[in-house]
Amino acid sequence: MKPLKIAVLPGDGIGIEVMEVALEVFQYLDIPHEFLFGEIGYECWKKEGNTVPKVTWDIIEQADATLLGAITSKPLAEAEQELAHHLRNKGYQFISPVIQLRQKLGLFANVRPIFDVLAKKPRFNFCIIRENTEGLYAGLDFANIPSALKELMIQQRTNQLNWEPNDLDHASCAIRLQTQNGLQRFFTFAFNYARKNQFNQITLADKPNVLRYSGHFAKTVLESVAKNYPEITFDIQNVDAVAMQLVRRPENYQVIIAENMFGDILSDLGGGIMGGLGLAPSANIGYAKSYFEPVHGSAPKHAGLNKANPSALFLTIALLLKHQGFKKEALRIENAVKKTIQKATTLTYDLGGNASTKEMARAIIDNLSYEANSFKTVSIISTGTELLSGDFAETNSSFFSKILYENSITTKSHTTVSDSKKDIVSAIKRGLIESEAIIITGGLGPTSDDNTREAISTATQIDLSFYEEAWDRVKTRLFKFGIYPNESNKKQALLPKGSILIPNENGTASGGILKFGQSHIIFLPGPPKECTPMFSEVVLPYLKNKGYQNNLTVLKWKLIGVIESDIAPKLDHIFEGTAIQTAYCLNYPYLDFKICFPNTLSTLVDLQQINEVLKEHMVSFNKEGTASEQLLDVLQKQSIGLVITDHATKGKLSQKLSIPNQGNNKCAVVVDGLHELWDHQAFSGTTDIHVSVDYKNKSQDFSISIPYRGLEVKDYAVEYASFAILKTVDEHE
Repeated sequence: MKPLKIAVLPGDGIGIEVMEVALEVFQYLDIPHEFLFGEIGYECWKKEGNTVPKVTWDIIEQADATLLGAITSKPLAEAEQELAHHLRNKGYQFISPVIQLRQKLGLFANVRPIFDVLAKKPRFNFCIIRENTEGLYAGLDFANIPSALKELMIQQRTNQLNWEPNDLDHASCAIRLQTQNGLQRFFTFAFNYARKNQFNQITLADKPNVLRYSGHFAKTVLESVAKNYPEITFDIQNVDAVAMQLVRRPENYQVIIAENMFGDILSDLGGGIMGGLGLAPSANIGYAKSYFEPVHGSAPKHAGLNKANPSALFLTIALLLKHQGFKKEALRIENAVKKTIQKATTLTYDLGGNASTKEMARAIIDNLSYEANSFKTVSIISTGTELLSGDFAETNSSFFSKILYENSITTKSHTTVSDSKKDIVSAIKRGLIESEAIIITGGLGPTSDDNTREAISTATQIDLSFYEEAWDRVKTRLFKFGIYPNESNKKQALLPKGSILIPNENGTASGGILKFGQSHIIFLPGPPKECTPMFSEVVLPYLKNKGYQNNLTVLKWKLIGVIESDIAPKLDHIFEGTAIQTAYCLNYPYLDFKICFPNTLSTLVDLQQINEVLKEHMVSFNKEGTASEQLLDVLQKQSIGLVITDHATKGKLSQKLSIPNQGNNKCAVVVDGLHELWDHQAFSGTTDIHVSVDYKNKSQDFSISIPYRGLEVKDYAVEYASFAILKTVDEHE
């Protein structure tokens, strides 16, 4: 399974601290993931005149989904005054990052699930979905009415209106924009959401008794879309009536849909019904991208006090996971939040308790009812804005993970962050929560964007110290190439106090190992030619010596003629509720399946049950090599000679299985198929492979249909035929 890439944007105020504690939940969910940290919000505006920097857009583009903490927004005049001095009066316009994300990414649907977390017997469960890009928030908001619009307004004026044409010279207005395409995609999304989540009633909250024409327009589009969903009924109610009924009888609603402003107001009311905005999650969905954020604001007056309720962000993470297909994991988080609140022993101030943000987050995680792994793990952090922008490929983490795995050391996560000190600090704190050791690469150079050593100091509150040995190495390296070191190079001799220095024989940046409490922070230079030998020669032996090698059992199956989705549901059922980790890897034409677990859980592994699922496709169990390689070994050991009639690979099979001195035990093989290939048809659809094997008077036939994807189908035929022969011989022997 590919790691789920999540762009993590803590944002402003309490968003930073709730994000820091809530992300820990991922280490208890067994979801392969990668966090891409970025900056967004008011601090970016003050420094750059833009609330969403370009590098953040790059991160969002790379990610499968975006998780946002909280955003601060201020009036235009105040925002202008808080810009950096050199940016003031330069034409920069404050645009909310939320608006930018929704408009630029085409996130037309805002989803706000409203469910009862306070009562053990749920009293309500509904959802408010608001149109996100049009309506009164479409950006057609004028402090001074444009001339063309004035003319139209005067033309439409009737005697009943209580304003005069001259009044328009000193007036403002906003336009409620609703396009047919916008409404169609929004209503279609809402009906699909209702169907997927087993709701059968949709209510459009509007004001058609006043906004008669635009209301009728929306009604017409709604009726046309509803025809495609006969099992779902719909009605239209005045938005003010809906607000009243939500307070009195929230259980009467299932899915409420509304234009932008009406939906904005109703959804915050829904948060109040849940118990407050500290409990309310939200999603913003488009065709290609999505972002998820808790509904509460940045609450600047509470920032840094460790008192904010983290529940909304936990539920937002659940919403993200559900959208990405991890329904079981999402439900576990929802249930953990409910259990924590209903126990009422560890609640933040807004729920009547006195617990801190961290304490309530810990209680939620403890209520996941998950059997956590007891062995030590390593988290890997790669720093570099150039990695996030795609200018350079990040290869260190995969190299480290491979070596660690081969030495029975478990990698918990890979995280890539920008050169921002703030991002690196957040990643370090996150890594220290989820693993006993973190390995950081990059950011150890002499320039202003090399911030790793300072970030480690900030995250650990350990001062930097000047290491003479590191400075001597810098000077020696530079002198070797005829370069005289300057003051900026001394930065590379600064390491967190107490660090064990790791020499760098291929560069000027020394690495280090810092013991921090029961954890270890390992920092290495970014260039692979520098960090890989430092890792292999120093870091790996150090981790082994410190007990990071785990008593794990790894079992592997090599399969052919099957895809992951064919077997995953059955296998997931076998391992449900255990800490056994599963992994699938497509290695054409094979699917490799692997399970990994602590030796203490060996009694939970039922090989007979697993093999029953896999037997029809099993090439080997805990053996290396392809079917053809394993077959060659069997042919030689058992003196078996092959008689091959090959209409499919046209000699490639015989070439692959040619061995000298074939024995007297004859095995007749007929291979047919791949007719589309030899008829020179375009690569599309499927093609068939048929294999007949006759060995010691026993015949077996094998057939498979595979995607006709390219010339590599010949390789598939070779390996499938080898599998058929191997299976027949093994069963006879």
